[in-house]
Amino acid sequence: MSYTSTKYTAHRIACDAREGDIWDVHTLNETWHVEDNATPKTGIKPENMYDILTETGSVLPQIGDPWVFTGGTGQTWMESCLLRSIAWTFGRGQGADALLTWSTRYFWSDACKGMTAANEDPTAATTLAEGLFLPCMVLPIFQSRNVRKYRDGSGMTSPSNTLDISTSDIGGSAKLLDVDVKQVGFKLRMYLDTNSLGTIDVTDIVVQYLGKKNSAQFLGNVVGSLVCTGAALNHLEHEFLELVLEFLYDEDYHQTQTPQLDTDGRPKMSGTAYADVRWARTARSGVNFNDIWPSGALGESQKYQAFMGRWY
Repeated sequence: MSYTSTKYTAHRIACDAREGDIWDVHTLNETWHVEDNATPKTGIKPENMYDILTETGSVLPQIGDPWVFTGGTGQTWMESCLLRSIAWTFGRGQGADALLTWSTRYFWSDACKGMTAANEDPTAATTLAEGLFLPCMVLPIFQSRNVRKYRDGSGMTSPSNTLDISTSDIGGSAKLLDVDVKQVGFKLRMYLDTNSLGTIDVTDIVVQYLGKKNSAQFLGNVVGSLVCTGAALNHLEHEFLELVLEFLYDEDYHQTQTPQLDTDGRPKMSGTAYADVRWARTARSGVNFNDIWPSGALGESQKYQAFMGRWY
């Protein structure tokens, strides 16, 4: 393959490609030999680099240009590569060699499975059409919180996933003991392309999630059982970012048994027992966390990866 402009001619003399799994950076390396078109040839010098890249009809692309080939559809992983660097070597005869390095985070597959935003059943996943995808995963962290229980036993009302405080005494038998409530932290990691969603756009979305509870089932957890507790946005390289969202599941829906206060500010008592105990939690508004998934096949693939830990 060769390209010719008014001043220069470039021949591709070598090319290698490295494609990995969905979590890898995929790369293309091309070596081009550039010569001037003068007769006799005057040779290529370091000061000619800028001219070679910027002249009209340049024989080489510039940093940030996409990799292209004749007949390409623009959909393969190679065509999602952008030029990241050019390394020059001078002194080879009258010309110079240019090593062009291209890379992308996009993974090409015809075997990716996907789940729609509303689907919480991975067994109902479908195989997606051939295309480009980015990775996602969820890392669970198992923990517990220690709480004081004032009531227990039969007849006690269970904590609610919809109410922030019980409407009446929860019943049950008087107790006074510490118990552990199971919790699961979910760390969601997903890769983003700023060509599709800018940094400020991501920030605006995350701000709406922090401190909110789930208004729809998310990652298999029922409404009201998750709270978004934190987030981070990390730069991977070039146009790719990693979004990390942290959610906390609580088996009691983040509720704690709370004695109600009397007019003097002290807990209401009935003899030596608390007279009125309610389930209570911090009041939070709800958000549909499923809105985090990108639209189309990319979001469906990332949701499936979050559930299953694999893309196929």
